[in-house]
Amino acid sequence: MEWSLSKMNRIEKAKTGISANDLKVLLPLYGITDKERTEELLTLARAARQSPWWRGYGDVAPTTLLELIDYESAATSISQFEPMVVPGILQTEEYALAVLRNSYGEGSPAERLADLRTRRRDLLTSEGAPSFSFVLDESVIRRLVGSAAIMGRQLVHLVTLGDLPNVTIRVVTFTAGLYPGTKGPFKVIEFDDEPEEDVVFLEGPRGDFISDDPGETASYRETFNRIAQHALGESESVGLLRKAAGEVALPARNAVWAAAGPNVRFDLHCTPMADVEKSRPVWRKSSASQSSDCAEVAIVDGSVLVRDSARRDGVVLTFPPAAWSAFVASHRVLPRSGTGCWPGPSAAGSGRTPG
Repeated sequence: MEWSLSKMNRIEKAKTGISANDLKVLLPLYGITDKERTEELLTLARAARQSPWWRGYGDVAPTTLLELIDYESAATSISQFEPMVVPGILQTEEYALAVLRNSYGEGSPAERLADLRTRRRDLLTSEGAPSFSFVLDESVIRRLVGSAAIMGRQLVHLVTLGDLPNVTIRVVTFTAGLYPGTKGPFKVIEFDDEPEEDVVFLEGPRGDFISDDPGETASYRETFNRIAQHALGESESVGLLRKAAGEVALPARNAVWAAAGPNVRFDLHCTPMADVEKSRPVWRKSSASQSSDCAEVAIVDGSVLVRDSARRDGVVLTFPPAAWSAFVASHRVLPRSGTGCWPGPSAAGSGRTPG
């Protein structure tokens, strides 16, 4: 059946369930051939086992990926190193779709696989969730995936996830030089109750592989610890993620600079929506928009906040009043203060939330 020893041990110790079809194959190996006894056990297996949601993706997802999710759902802790792209469980749906389309092409199962990756995120906040430790090479947050907008939202999403009590995200910067990360991406999955059943998930050009060899798992655990020694601390890493999100948004900043004129310069700040909502901003849409997909604006503490109405859980951009006023004045398609929802120069400069 090509199962790992770890998986077999977890079934025997009732740490995980087994399907009726698999049980039917195993029973003769345990010397159970009596038809009545076999049917009794199969009935119990059918009644006890509820197929997990991710098995519904068996038509598009590799068997190794589904087995990986089995392990993740039962794990105590998960340590992952990624040198190329954001780890799957941390990806936004649009980022995942961009990555998968690059691998599989258009007209592929990319959409279904992206949905699977997105649903895996629920494990991060589930009851009794494992502790997650991620170490990313800086190239992960610098490599543009999809578009600047998609990348910006992904980076802010990482900042938000880093606030979870069971999640740490750290970055190894380019200035760290060479470090022991040349083995490629990997993930060590640990079980406190049965440490001998720990496994390592490996990705490579010939396909993905799950190893339950204790020596190999221990080697990768040690490698992860050595890589982590070269990474920034948690708070420094979050700061770098915020900075990278702001740099991705530079084209938007430059557009406002051009509208504001040579005498107005400013830094563009990107903030997770969860942080912004603490100040209870009043958001208003542009009446110039002909659909629900437009920008929304609010005034908080004298600064102009702008967000995409179609992605209210994404990036919030913060503009100084002078730059925003110049931008509004230079774009006549937008209604001026008092005729629509965009704050004009007087509202932006007053520090009040328009009414």
